[in-house]
Amino acid sequence: MVQTDPYLPVNTNKLRQPNGWQVGQYLDANTTNLANLPKTAASAQSVLGLNGLNFSLSDAASKKLDDQRIAATYRNLTELIGSIARAMGRNEADAVLDAVDFEGSGNYASKAAMPKTMMLRQPQ
Repeated sequence: MVQTDPYLPVNTNKLRQPNGWQVGQYLDANTTNLANLPKTAASAQSVLGLNGLNFSLSDAASKKLDDQRIAATYRNLTELIGSIARAMGRNEADAVLDAVDFEGSGNYASKAAMPKTMMLRQPQ
């Protein structure tokens, strides 16, 4: 998809009376073919006077990469827990992850500090 924004006049003579104008235009080009992106950008740059190029990922591509990163992190965590269990002479299946400290402070929230929606009722 190629999309353009309106022309933006830029004054080229800042100190004197303007006697010329430089015209610029924004151009957005979206692609899902990352393999050909360098070739496409080089081709466009040879035809157009491009400056200030900005490359970013689409929301779908960002989500896909985040999913892959999270899955890889979980696999790594599982491997580390297995290594620790084997080093202790235990079976990997016996390893249990008891708590995760996301903030790194070591201060785990007590049950009294938890919101009521977070607490589960104990079966009686």
